[in-house]
Parts: sequence; C-alpha cells; structure tokens
Amino acid sequence: MLVPAIFVIIMAILISKFARQHGVSSTLPMIGSLGAFLLFAVVTMGLIKIRGTSDSAVMAGMLKGLLLYGVAAAVLVIIARAHIRAKAAVGTGEEQDLDPDVQELPSDMTEQPEAERLEPEQPESAGLVQRAISLVDQDVVYFNGGLRSTSGPPVQAAELLGQAADQAPGEPQLRYLEASAYAVGMQGETAQRKLSALLDAHPEHHPARVMQDTWKSIFHFPSYRLGDALPAAIDEQVTATLVVVTRDDTEVQPLLVTRQPRSNLQGSIGPSTRVAVHPLLVKTPAAPIVVVVTVIEDDPSDPLRVEALLMPFESTGGEPELEARVRFLLRARSLPVVVVDPDSNVLLARDVPISAARQAEMRGWEQELLAMTPRKVPQHEYIMAIQHYQSVTPMEQFGL
Repeated sequence: MLVPAIFVIIMAILISKFARQHGVSSTLPMIGSLGAFLLFAVVTMGLIKIRGTSDSAVMAGMLKGLLLYGVAAAVLVIIARAHIRAKAAVGTGEEQDLDPDVQELPSDMTEQPEAERLEPEQPESAGLVQRAISLVDQDVVYFNGGLRSTSGPPVQAAELLGQAADQAPGEPQLRYLEASAYAVGMQGETAQRKLSALLDAHPEHHPARVMQDTWKSIFHFPSYRLGDALPAAIDEQVTATLVVVTRDDTEVQPLLVTRQPRSNLQGSIGPSTRVAVHPLLVKTPAAPIVVVVTVIEDDPSDPLRVEALLMPFESTGGEPELEARVRFLLRARSLPVVVVDPDSNVLLARDVPISAARQAEMRGWEQELLAMTPRKVPQHEYIMAIQHYQSVTPMEQFGL
C-alpha cells in the first residue's frame, strides 16, 4: 500500500507549493491531498475487489496509507507556516494567516526601502485634471498683454475636466476649470452656460465671480512655480516692481516681481532673508489706488523697500470694471515675492503669508471698490493719485 501513500505525498507537495505561491492558508494542502487520497483509495479498492482481494487486506492498506498521509500533511503544515512567517518578516505587504503568538516586528524592520515604495495612487479625477492642464499648456501661448490659442486642445481639456467634475461633484473648482478651458478654447456660449450653472450652485466661488465680471479666468494667466525662471510673458513686463497674476497648478496666484540691480542690494539675500508685504488701499482726491509695499531685509539697518501701484479700474474696449488682478490680489492668503536681476536671474523667491486680520481687511476693500462706480482714469489723474500717495505715506513706516 505504499503506492497510495506516495501518491498522496506527491499531491500534497504540489498543492502546498501552489498555496505558498499564492499566499493561501496552509489548510489547503491538507484538504486537497486528503481529497486526492480518498479518490485514489476508492479507485484502488475497486481494482483490488476486481482482483478478488479480501476486504480486510484492503482496509489494512488504506490505514497504512492514511497514516503516512497524516505524517506528510503535518510536515507540510509546518513548512507552509514557516514560509508565511518568513514572508511577514520581510514585509511583503500581503495578508497572511499568522498565528496570534507570532510577535509583531518593529516598523523599521518591515518598512520597505525608499526606492521601492510606491506613491499613493491618485484618484482618477486628478489624472484627468493633469492631462487637461497639459493640453492647455501645450496650446496656449502667453505674451505681454494677452494670449493666443486654438479651439482644439482647450476644448479637449474642457471635456476631460467635465469628466473629472462628474467624478467629484463636491469640488466646484473643477467646474470652474472646465468653464475656463471652454473660454480659452473660444467656446463662449458653452463657457458661459457652465459658469452660470456653477454660480447658481456656488455663488460664493470667487474666481468664478471674477470670470463672470471680467471674462478673465485661470487659463488666461501663465503657469508659474515659485523659484522657477519667470515666464517670458511676465519677465518682459517687469521693469521695476509689478503685481501680476499667475496659475499655480489649479489655483490662481497673484505674484509680486521686482527687478533690482545688484547695486541696489546693500547686502546678500538668500533663504534666511526676511520679507514682509503690506497691501494698502489708498483713497486719493483723484482716484483710489491699490499699493503693495514690500520690505526685503538685505540690510537689517536699512532694508530694501519697493512698491507696486495698481489702478483698480480698467477698460478693455467696453465699460470700465474692477480689474481682475486687483480682485485676485485682495483675496490672496499669501503673496509670493520674486526678486530678479537685470538679466532675469532669480535672486529670491519667497511665499509671504498675509495675516488673517489683513485678509479680512482686504476683502472689505474689494467690496468697497465693487460698490464704486467704475470709470476709466485718465493718465494725468493716475499720476496725481500716485503723487498724493507718495506725499502722505512715508516708506519708513513699513517694517518687517
């Protein structure tokens, strides 16, 4: 009766190997090999019966085979459990059927090496957004004062953003991006329909409200990551100090850029240089102006102070309106500051936070300006407003 026992052992080994490869519980080899043994036993008994062997001889053979099976199964169980513990020790991350008495290994022993770690899987909507932004960036060309685009890639981007918005209905920013892509893709009616639906559901969405009033949206501004070289569309505008609007991934971000000859810097500037920003609304007899005074500690005893001046109202061929740049600035939670030299080398790039109290004050300024009757300010009144501000506002009052 060694033949049945050998067959059982071979089957148990094969099944156990399969179980180890697939992380299955070690119970499988026992059940599988027992089933194989019983099947083989029935066949063997049938053959022996045909040949006339007595029942007692058949039963004795079966018992011997079963005894050998029990020993083989026990050995296989020990091997399988040892293999499972070994896998747990190297931290494969698979679910294991561990004994309760197996001690948990320290986290620093089970942690995977840095190079082997996988980044968390992004939601599908995030992938759609990144593909859409890539399409816009490949198509839209920005220059001083405007942009040039076609209808194809931006509309494809809008369709992707619509899919992303369908997957994340609680994210109004995705609907804003969708409407913005249709706008730069010259699909004005579709953009307006999407924008109106967004504002009906989320009337407090500030970038959408700005788009409704000025038709300036996130994709009307060049992409910029703080610390990178300035995009040409921004760099060519900056002669002294200027506030511009950029796009940081999926968010609108105002940016203050100042071009300074190295001779203007009393000392060195770098990662430890302190920077402060002071936004102001100045109501002059001629016209209101928005000012941002920036203090850069190149010399602790005499820091560099620069100012950016913005006329709140603009006219782009139609009725004057509160400028989108001003509205985004007055809703900023921080203001990135970039210092470049005459050759456009970045000397300093710092994201400067704005206090909660000042943010609330700036939102109030936006409401004040929106309540005013917008008008196009003649050049001479603009100059008068600047002169008035400079005569009554000593720069030394602004510190770090």
